[in-house]
Amino acid sequence: MKLLRNFLYNSAYQLLVLFLPFITMPYISRVLGPRGIGINSYTYSIVMFFTLFGSLGLSIYGAREIATVQDNIKDRSAIFWNVFLLKCVTVVIAWVLFMLFIPTIDHHYNIYYYAQSILFLTTMLDVSWYFAGMEQFKTIVIRNTLLKLVTVGLVFIYVKNVNDLVLYIIFINIGNLIANVSMVFGLKDQIQKPVYSKIFNSYFFIPLLPALALFLPNIAANVYLLLNKVMIGQLDSVISAGFYQQSDSIIKIVVAIITSLGTVLMPRVSSLYSEKKFREIKKYVYKSMNFSLALSFPLMLGIIGISSYFVPWFFGPGYESVVVLIRVESITLVLIAISNVLGMQFLVPTRRTRDFTISITTGAIVNIALNPFLIMRFGALGAMVATVVAELVVVIVQMYLLRNAFNFLKLFSGVWKYFICALIMALAIIFINHHLELESKWIIILCDVVIGIFTYVMSNILFRTDIVMELNHFRKHKF
Repeated sequence: MKLLRNFLYNSAYQLLVLFLPFITMPYISRVLGPRGIGINSYTYSIVMFFTLFGSLGLSIYGAREIATVQDNIKDRSAIFWNVFLLKCVTVVIAWVLFMLFIPTIDHHYNIYYYAQSILFLTTMLDVSWYFAGMEQFKTIVIRNTLLKLVTVGLVFIYVKNVNDLVLYIIFINIGNLIANVSMVFGLKDQIQKPVYSKIFNSYFFIPLLPALALFLPNIAANVYLLLNKVMIGQLDSVISAGFYQQSDSIIKIVVAIITSLGTVLMPRVSSLYSEKKFREIKKYVYKSMNFSLALSFPLMLGIIGISSYFVPWFFGPGYESVVVLIRVESITLVLIAISNVLGMQFLVPTRRTRDFTISITTGAIVNIALNPFLIMRFGALGAMVATVVAELVVVIVQMYLLRNAFNFLKLFSGVWKYFICALIMALAIIFINHHLELESKWIIILCDVVIGIFTYVMSNILFRTDIVMELNHFRKHKF
């Protein structure tokens, strides 16, 4: 039950982080326009590169290490202060490098870069990794909800046109900063005060080595999004970068739902690995893969089915190019679902960091190699195609590296049923769209969603899929 609660809390948190911008998107898309959205996306991506280098994988490392000493306040306090203070040092170094970098780039966007630089302080004070390691996802959700809602309120009140882009950037970043500060205060009763003589010694930089091992896959995993937007802005236009951003924002909300279980399972698998319960670990992986694919197939085909109505209704006029982008990017939902289970839920917590790094880095190299050619020829669509190919490469490499750890025929034995059920759902949506003559796009979208969910659920029951059998088993034993 604790795992289920943590999954629900983490799903709520991920949706909170991504869904509130989703609420503001229709308004912001119309107020700032494609160019304003593109400038925000382009400048944020460059700043994010520096903050990623400042983090050096320390958050993932910290969550993993805290998970292994959950019941020992002395050890977890020592780990927390070492990771937190070391992260402060590395983020400050990254900020200095960023300040040296700003004068060398396009001066038209300097004010936006400075507004985005609040992200450095936000990254420094982010201690959500501690609560993730302690499996205390409730704390994260409760402390962030109110502050995020206040941020949304400020955006609606003060951001009125494209000239308010700087205000929009500041509001979003300040909201995230205050949320992280509030979590720092939540540590008061959980960890002991630091003993600086025991922290600032020859062992202070020891976490850098394992964290650096996690850093490569961390930066590589983000390069698909960040580098794509930077290269689109450089090789095409910031407007195209804005189209890419809008498509990716929608897909990232869906990805958060699919991968939420991975964030919850990583500390659990780390704990089981330290106890050498290898059979238990594999059981979780099999169930997680089943759950992830049961979600990802209908979400992928559902997005493809409703995008032609959803995009113009949601973003407004001028964003028609986003339709094809979101359809292509939706393919990554299934690929990310698989790589998240194999990578974040197995390779990372079982300390096979080298294999995880190889898989993610290979995908990043493929992405970087394809981007210049595809973006120059097809613009933002080319970047989307490169991303899909890169995610496919990640899955193939991970499956090869884990060929002796899992029986993949067993792991994917029920996949065809989920695909058929999702295909039936998609055909039902297409039928509705062709025969439902309504002028209101949101009513068509609502009908698509309701009929789609009903069709998919009934198809799963008819095919007696694994997820249905699991739910029946849970219901019988719980009630």
